[in-house]
Amino acid sequence: MQINKYEGELVTTSVTKTYTDFNPAATSQAVDIITLNAGAVIVDLSIDIDSSFSGIYDSECVLSMDSQLISNKPITRYNDAENGTDGMRDLATDPYLVIPTAWSLGGDLNTPLIGSFMASNATLSAALNGGGVNSTGNPTTTSEEYNGSVWSIGGNLSTARYKTLGCGTQSAALAVGGKITGATITSSCEEYNGTSWSAGGSLSLDRFAIGCCGTQTAGLAAGGEATTPSYTNTSEEYNGTSWSSGGTMLTQWKRGISFGIQTAAAINGGYITQTVGAINLDTQLYDGSTWSYATKALAWMLDSGGSGTQTLGLARSYYLSTQLFNSVTWSVGSNQLVRRTWCGGCGSQSEALAAAGQDSNGGRLNSSEEHILSGYDSTEQTIQATVQSIGLESWSTVANASQEKYKIPGCGTIDAGLIFGGITYSGRIATTEEFDGEAWTTTSNLTIAKAQQAGAGTQTAGLCIAGYKTDGGSTDLDTSEEYNGTAWSSGGTLNAVVRTQGGFGTQTAAVSTCGQSTASGYLASTEEYNGSTWSTSTSTSVARQNPTASGIQTAGFCAGGSAGSPNYYTITEEYDGSVWYTSNDMNIATTSGGRAGTQDAGLSSGGQNSDGLSIITCEKYNGSVWSMTHSLNLIADNHASLGSQAEALIAAGENNYGLISTAQMFVKYSPSNLSNLNSGSLTFNIKYIDYSGDPSSPPPI
Repeated sequence: MQINKYEGELVTTSVTKTYTDFNPAATSQAVDIITLNAGAVIVDLSIDIDSSFSGIYDSECVLSMDSQLISNKPITRYNDAENGTDGMRDLATDPYLVIPTAWSLGGDLNTPLIGSFMASNATLSAALNGGGVNSTGNPTTTSEEYNGSVWSIGGNLSTARYKTLGCGTQSAALAVGGKITGATITSSCEEYNGTSWSAGGSLSLDRFAIGCCGTQTAGLAAGGEATTPSYTNTSEEYNGTSWSSGGTMLTQWKRGISFGIQTAAAINGGYITQTVGAINLDTQLYDGSTWSYATKALAWMLDSGGSGTQTLGLARSYYLSTQLFNSVTWSVGSNQLVRRTWCGGCGSQSEALAAAGQDSNGGRLNSSEEHILSGYDSTEQTIQATVQSIGLESWSTVANASQEKYKIPGCGTIDAGLIFGGITYSGRIATTEEFDGEAWTTTSNLTIAKAQQAGAGTQTAGLCIAGYKTDGGSTDLDTSEEYNGTAWSSGGTLNAVVRTQGGFGTQTAAVSTCGQSTASGYLASTEEYNGSTWSTSTSTSVARQNPTASGIQTAGFCAGGSAGSPNYYTITEEYDGSVWYTSNDMNIATTSGGRAGTQDAGLSSGGQNSDGLSIITCEKYNGSVWSMTHSLNLIADNHASLGSQAEALIAAGENNYGLISTAQMFVKYSPSNLSNLNSGSLTFNIKYIDYSGDPSSPPPI
């Protein structure tokens, strides 16, 4: 019989697992639920909860098959009639089809790039990549051609650009919009004939990070980020000479995935204005005149090119996963080998190519990956379940630091944190404290008492950068100190004295930016450290002190700060190891706050507002947009801070009444803590189709 377009035998089964299966030693463990034949299609899955099963309201169940995520949601949501509305997979309407796929490394480009584009409708054996930001931090005019194994230099673009999108083929391509510099967006387009680039018709609106697909003579540009408005819902169609208005999108949209042709296109992921800064799973289809919604994707797609057609599409996520689209539903593909974002894609669903981009550490890539959609897999697939504690997303107080002090840096993680120096009621100090997740331990002092310095690194490889001392005379410092987990020793000397600056990175690859000095006032200068020597780099656009700054040397951010009242800032700038680029502003002008995380998952905690008052508000950054998040329990500013966006710690500082020693910890997720799981069982009810047809091809989608 035929069910839901899949031909095979419908099987219904139930499997019961007790709490001891999941929790043998209070740690999370994956448990095998059922093994299915290759190609089986799961069409329904629910969980019956034993009345004595403990911890159901603060635990979730993660279901996976062959390392591919099927679903993850609170245990109680699996039987919710509306279980598809939370963005998780609803297997009843969106079945999981096991189609094995494979990614393999292709040839390396000649130049590592971030923000380059590909001719989206080119093929795996005749691809084109162009533009982007090179290793010197500058936009480039370079384009490269791929023959299926080797990249070679092609013609130069007329204008250096990045975060541009492209369509067409290797011999008839179109580069659409993009950025010229950090602040300059363009509407200009260029055409490629396989040898050289020439000017094409311009868009009606300057924009970048758009959806783009089609050919050089029938192209489509949709959505994107513009100067005004910052999001747009306009689409435009290209006829080989000029652009004309297309259908209006259902939402304002940018930075997602696109594939198809001008009269049959698909976009997904990115950001929409209705939920600024939130992930977007919506899929929109275009028929040449009108946009309509299709099934939501299974995971967030961001800043990565798509491949294929509206009926056979491929999308790559911001992480490693891929998804396949059939014009109606999405299914899971296999993981990529390298996480990459701000890059292009081309080819078909069965033969796709991804190239260049930014890696997980913020670095530039010159690698490429090829995707070949294989036929039926001969191996079995096993569904596994993991029960893990969700934990509440909130700040909580932990053990106090040893002293009331402020203007103090920190580095490391919540389980291995380090704070050093600062000011007490008695003056500047050299005290160093380590945090192990529960308690503070005082260790070796800095070589001199100081405060208002920046910090970087880890608990066993920390870095104290410049600052201000008073012993032997009040002096701004240009010295740095290195910590090896036991003692401090002298590090490299900066090129200029500085205090109250932002600092981030590691002991051997650090950044010091902004701040102030008695001689020069407020600063915009930046210096980099390689473990022995400091060198000057590009300045930020605004001179300021006490900004929120975090990340790594090749992918950091600097936000907020002040240059004395009334100059309190919301400006955000991103650093790529060479150049600062302006991003979206913070929601609240903040200075002297805590910082944690990375360029695409940053955190600002507490600080002072433009009235000079301590605050409890916190904001999180996703690499593009700031959004408000859980507030501190207690107001604080000029405190030590460390950790990540998901697991952060602040300690000491001051409030509106004086110095404090209080420490607060934010823990978003604690999967290893299963002490709440100590009774009962879960029964997994699985309905699937066991396909036993011709193994040479997969069942129809």
